Amino acid sequence: MSAYAIAWMVIIAAALIGGFGLWRLCARSRFGLLPWLATALAVTFFLTPITVPNYPQQMAPAFVVAVFELLFQTNGEPQASLRLLGLSMTAVSLLTLLLYFFLQRPVKSTKVQPAADTGNKTAAAQQQDPQLD
Repeated sequence: MSAYAIAWMVIIAAALIGGFGLWRLCARSRFGLLPWLATALAVTFFLTPITVPNYPQQMAPAFVVAVFELLFQTNGEPQASLRLLGLSMTAVSLLTLLLYFFLQRPVKSTKVQPAADTGNKTAAAQQQDPQLD
């Protein structure tokens, strides 16, 4: 296994563990949407990939590329990675909101109301209970 594959496995594992920790941290919130939204955004932030400038065959998390382009490159251009990160986080936010409200919608009851007891018993019930005659 290459170092590149191992690095991505570590990134994915760290994002999932962090997402689970964030879920547990927000689970006691009185806002039911908060754990869903915070976890989805955090995992998306850490796992959105983009190609590394000058290395088109290599991918890295978009936030890492943005930080390096912004802080460590003299002519860095973090716009592409920030744009992709913003778009992916917006899409995941909308998807999370839609799923949350769709799943929280009350389901219409299809329960059949029992018929009113009229005191009349069926023939089968009369055969079982001989005192009715």
